[in-house]
Amino acid sequence: MSTETPGTSGGPHIQSHKLFIVSMITGLAAIFLQGYTGTYVFILIPLIWPAFIGSANGVRSLASYGLGTGTSSIGYWGTAVGATAVYTGMLLGMNPIVEIAIALAGGAITGICAQKIIKMRIPVMIRESAILAASTAVIIRFLAGLFPEQVTLLYPLLYIAVTLAVLHPYNGSMGAGENQRRTLWLSGVEASMTTAVFGLVLLLMAPSPTSAGIILVSALGFAICIRGWYRMVKNEIYGMSWTGFPPAEH
Repeated sequence: MSTETPGTSGGPHIQSHKLFIVSMITGLAAIFLQGYTGTYVFILIPLIWPAFIGSANGVRSLASYGLGTGTSSIGYWGTAVGATAVYTGMLLGMNPIVEIAIALAGGAITGICAQKIIKMRIPVMIRESAILAASTAVIIRFLAGLFPEQVTLLYPLLYIAVTLAVLHPYNGSMGAGENQRRTLWLSGVEASMTTAVFGLVLLLMAPSPTSAGIILVSALGFAICIRGWYRMVKNEIYGMSWTGFPPAEH
């Protein structure tokens, strides 16, 4: 049986492991450079966006086999493994690489349980569960590093915000016309929105050039990604029409 996602339209398929490799390289670079950039840490923000995209692709790869409403569950499940590994590792003073390795292993184990015990019979279950857990671990490890003193307080927000950002791109695009490219463009939109949210949280906690920079970089990323996503939407639909309430009559 094939281990690739069911085919959809929208151009050549980007293999999951390639997205994962890119997200690990850029994400780990961002995590290790975080301590050296100081006020200018906002320049590293784009380096964690590939991890959002890789995670969203993991959700897509699993849910494309017919999970339907289970799409959300896959997102929460994968992020829970990644977030727990990172939070535990930070409390115990582990190296970030160890935390992410634990998330990768934990994701693979949950995938094995789903495949062997729950009998979900999805060919890519183990691989994508591992990728999803490790990729979300990268995101949460970097974002948590922005709030070293408040990580416990902000842990629920980190978990929920990252989960929504990685599960929604496919959940909002699924259907007969869904394709990987458009879904991943939407993932870029949500990645930049999520980093903007944490830039705003940092601004509210302690206004600084860092928080302002995070918001500005995120806004630029949002502008680029929303344009790319909207262009694909316009190219692939028959037409657009207003479906809300009609204008009030005078």
